[in-house]
Amino acid sequence: MSNRKTFLLITAAALFIRIVYLLLAPQTPVLTYYNFDEGDYELIAKNVYEGNGYCYIKGQPTAFRPPLYPLMIASIYQITGKRSHLAVKLTQALISAVTAGLIFLLASIVLSRAAGLWAGMLFCIYPIMLYYVPKLLTETLFIALLCASLCLLLFAVKRGAVKFYALAGLAFGVAFLCRPVLLPFLVGLFVPMIILLARRGAIKGPLVRGASLLLVFVVVISPWVIRNYVVFDEFIPTDTHLGWVLWHNTKVHFDFDADFEKSRREIDEAQAAGTLTSESFFDAIQRHAHYGAQAQQDGIRKAYDPTQMPQSETEISRFFIRKTFEFFRDKKLRLVRDRVANFINFWMPISSTEGRKGEYQFMYGVMALFALVGLYFAFKERRLLDLLPLLLIVANFWIATTVFIYHSRLKMPADIVTIVLAGYSIDAIRRAKGVRWLACLAAAAIGLNLIACFLLAPLKGLIKSVF
Repeated sequence: MSNRKTFLLITAAALFIRIVYLLLAPQTPVLTYYNFDEGDYELIAKNVYEGNGYCYIKGQPTAFRPPLYPLMIASIYQITGKRSHLAVKLTQALISAVTAGLIFLLASIVLSRAAGLWAGMLFCIYPIMLYYVPKLLTETLFIALLCASLCLLLFAVKRGAVKFYALAGLAFGVAFLCRPVLLPFLVGLFVPMIILLARRGAIKGPLVRGASLLLVFVVVISPWVIRNYVVFDEFIPTDTHLGWVLWHNTKVHFDFDADFEKSRREIDEAQAAGTLTSESFFDAIQRHAHYGAQAQQDGIRKAYDPTQMPQSETEISRFFIRKTFEFFRDKKLRLVRDRVANFINFWMPISSTEGRKGEYQFMYGVMALFALVGLYFAFKERRLLDLLPLLLIVANFWIATTVFIYHSRLKMPADIVTIVLAGYSIDAIRRAKGVRWLACLAAAAIGLNLIACFLLAPLKGLIKSVF
């Protein structure tokens, strides 16, 4: 079977699984597990769709969130002619299904076709990727764009044509406009990677090829940068979210200024009347909650009560950055402790989100062990240089979660590399030892994770209490 047919088959299988999941999943969000970020993205998208511009409040442009995901939602609203969350979820089901095909291509390019088949099938059933399909969050779109970017980059390295490096730059630029978390790779890791690959003879003319990728990347993100300069009179290449994220690292948390009791009453009344929809659920939240600059100012009042309240988003971001540095300057041990904790947590097979610990552990934990075996086989067969771009992408998210803030959502994109390596190890074990060995290793991995279920969380709590 050709790669094209295999890609379509894996995509079709993944789409079928995702459609079934959407049919079984609740049609309206649950307030207990409501993610504030969803309302954030949806509110911007709704304003764009209604002609109010890229903002939370009409007449007050924002750069708090990168633009791609809200614009995608607004485009879907425009196509359907109404604010339809179902259309967004179906679109994300298709995007996630295509990602399964891209995982197949990614593993096939860098390792083998058989490894690609296993990796594609693993992604089809990976619970965390399924979990985010109905969520109005960036994960589904960003992971698809990241896979496409890596496929093009690896294909560029393999073929050596400058045009493929330019296409990779285009894909990375679009992915960056979805989530700027790729910054460590593009700014700090990409150039050393190109130099190393050139020295090992994997790339000819590294200067031209590396520059073509970075140049196209800059061109792609430039409309957003120019727009921000015009609106805020400042250079903002990413968003004004950085100060907020750094501030959360201090653990000086607060409750968002939202009257959820009013929201709950509206939701309960709509549910009793049989008129509750996903859209009306979001309306009930958005009517009684603050977003963007207003929400950040609420947080400043609660946590710091400054004599002069910063007004613009850029002022607020700088305020939080300054307060973060002041906090850790006075609490150096806390800074070290939190960075070490984030460094370790990146590899922990336990989700940081309540309600999904089992889903994350019993899939990621098992798959991570197979990925380690895959990494061993890659080392044994001298394939690590081929895997270098993928390993540096893992390093990118490891750096980001260590320096900024740890959450399972922020490490999710690195899971695509875990899936690729797991697919590689499954194929290698099957070929070397047979299906029986494969089944025994899977059983042992599940057993280890059952033990971890009872040991890791209490151990983590003990270490936290000691510090």
